[in-house]
Amino acid sequence: MENNKPNPIVIVLLVIAVALLAYIAFGKDNNEQKQIQEVNSQNQGNSTGQNNQANNLASFVKKSTKTGKTISFNYSNSLTPYNARPEEDSSFVMFLDSNDNIRFYVIEIPVNALAQHRALFSELENGTSSSTATYLGAKNYGSYTVKQFQNGPKQIIAWIDFGDYGLTITDDSEGGSMIDYSSILVK
Repeated sequence: MENNKPNPIVIVLLVIAVALLAYIAFGKDNNEQKQIQEVNSQNQGNSTGQNNQANNLASFVKKSTKTGKTISFNYSNSLTPYNARPEEDSSFVMFLDSNDNIRFYVIEIPVNALAQHRALFSELENGTSSSTATYLGAKNYGSYTVKQFQNGPKQIIAWIDFGDYGLTITDDSEGGSMIDYSSILVK
């Protein structure tokens, strides 16, 4: 009997591919990009923003039009955030370097898709998935835990489950992470 169960890593990669194709097809949303930059520049005026600049970090804050959740975190100030469109594919935002190479991207997982993603990442963690992605470990940051998986030689996928909301962060920075996982807040 054939196993008709889809490969979970293929599902994640398809979601990522759709986000990238949407970005290529629709380009950068300059109006929303301007709003992101305005919020980020306001954040850099506070003491945390000033401290972040000294540490080569910038602050990112965005309210999702899909879920209504507001997410914030610190990231490498050498990157520029861009909205991944269309919003309907659950893409959240991608971060590009000065050559427009994607360094990492964040995809929000709404409550109606949490069970599927929990199962997918549980299989990866337990080694029961047919995927070649390997579980690297988890780090607790108080109210949430970041679980990381190596997908190929240069890509790390992080899974963060907040209970009623989830995030996947795909890091293509080929080395040091460009996001400060300890700074993630969801409201």
